[in-house]
Amino acid sequence: MPNVDLAGNNLIVDSIQISKSTATLVSNAATVTKLAGTITTESLTTAAGASQAFTITLVGLVAGDIASIQRAGGSNTRQNYSYSAVVTTNTLTVTVYNNEPTNALNGTLIFNYVITKK
Repeated sequence: MPNVDLAGNNLIVDSIQISKSTATLVSNAATVTKLAGTITTESLTTAAGASQAFTITLVGLVAGDIASIQRAGGSNTRQNYSYSAVVTTNTLTVTVYNNEPTNALNGTLIFNYVITKK
């Protein structure tokens, strides 16, 4: 049971259950229906120092919503990469940056996303 202070400012919970989508990108794009989920990319060969954008369609998103991205696995063996995310109307654009000095990415990436509505 959540605890709320008398002013309603603090919410403390032991866990949160979220309904989530799963999708595999095709041509670096997918459509999902939930504010949280897991995305699997196609096999990537993004060069060292380069980036690749993924377009995820989710009706109901608006600019100002906040996206959180977390690594979740994949077949890629390179470890020096990062993500950024931008939310616009009905679209979450996630970009992976290959920060390797010489090696290309070499497989699939799996990442989780969570959208916090503004």
